[in-house]
Amino acid sequence: TAGNIIAPADEQWDDVILVEYPRFASLQALFANPDYQAVVVHRTAALVDSRLIANVTSSIAASSSGIE
Repeated sequence: TAGNIIAPADEQWDDVILVEYPRFASLQALFANPDYQAVVVHRTAALVDSRLIANVTSSIAASSSGIE
């Protein structure tokens, strides 16, 4: 069994989902959408715990690190 690399030792994740939006404003619009707000309660009720970790890509960071 693999251990956590950078996480509290007692955190165990079963699933991970990665989603890419064209811009952060698109994600904000989703959260503000009344239709989304009406159904998100079901997702919340179905999960014991969850994390939303927002990341952005940067051409500056990628080019300076050698990642292409």
